[in-house]
Order: sequence, then structure tokens, then C-alpha cells
Amino acid sequence: MLAIKNLLSVLWFILVFNACSTPVTPLFNGKDLSGWHTDVPAKDSILNAPNSFVVRDGILVSLGAPRGHLITDKTYKN
Repeated sequence: MLAIKNLLSVLWFILVFNACSTPVTPLFNGKDLSGWHTDVPAKDSILNAPNSFVVRDGILVSLGAPRGHLITDKTYKN
């Protein structure tokens, strides 16, 4: 029984260590939209259309209009 507990403890440690050592890539720097681009169809025909996305107090904000998408410049997974 002690061997099973020891084995489970080792397996738990390995799982926690692997989860903690997985590198994290922050997608948003909290300052600006570096690393992002927009797809806002209204900007194709209206050159002075307002921005749809802004950063306020370190928070990414969608203004809702004109409608569009915010897309990362790089491709990520997981």
C-alpha cells in the first residue's frame, strides 16, 4: 500500500511540474495592439471609420462599431 501511495505521489509531482513548466505566451501586452491586426469591413469603404478596438487602462476593449474582428499576427495553438 505504501508503494502505491509513493507511486501516486511521484505521478502527481510529475503532472504538476509539467503543468507549471509549460511556457506561457502572453497574447496581449496590456499597452497597445502590438501583435494584432483588425478585419473591419467598414474600413474597406470608409477610410475615416473609427477604430473598433482600443486599449483602456490595460484592458482590451471592443467598441462594438464598426463591427469586425481582432486577429493575432502570429498563429498559436493550445
